[in-house]
Amino acid sequence: MAEDDNPGVFMYKSVIESTNERKAYTTQSGGISTLCEMAGGQNIAEGFEVAYPTVDVEWILDQNPEVMVGLSESGGRGGYETDDESGLTEEYESLIELPGLGNVTAVTDERVYVIDSNVPFGPGYPIGLAYMAKWFNPDEFDDLDPQAIHQEYVDKICGIDLDVTKRGVFVYPELENYY
Repeated sequence: MAEDDNPGVFMYKSVIESTNERKAYTTQSGGISTLCEMAGGQNIAEGFEVAYPTVDVEWILDQNPEVMVGLSESGGRGGYETDDESGLTEEYESLIELPGLGNVTAVTDERVYVIDSNVPFGPGYPIGLAYMAKWFNPDEFDDLDPQAIHQEYVDKICGIDLDVTKRGVFVYPELENYY
């Protein structure tokens, strides 16, 4: 895809509890920012010279991202060990309820997501890439099924008996809520 067609994405650390700022991931931070670019997104914080700058709500409003993705790094909020999505739900709501963000394109278009850190890192890296590609360009990747890729990873690579559609919390909102 042409870089001009890539949606602007705010990649943020979702466990910050502030009511007026968030930590952003920049190209300096690698990992999640690299996935953003590979998946067809344009990280709106790419111009910062530090890896994890703190940005205020005004900056987010000025950037008006089309998509927002929070990386949940807080143990127990998501992953393979829990079926309780309340932790990721809380992180999601803590962002969209920030004063003023109700007018940001990502919020009005319901394109705000939280992904558990178990998904986009380590051997599961392609799973995180698939989720992000689907979020950033759903029309372009209409036939892409991140959950099927995740299930194949669990079945063939991990060799465990686990249905990712019934066990674990990996993204919020869940796929059926936005496709």
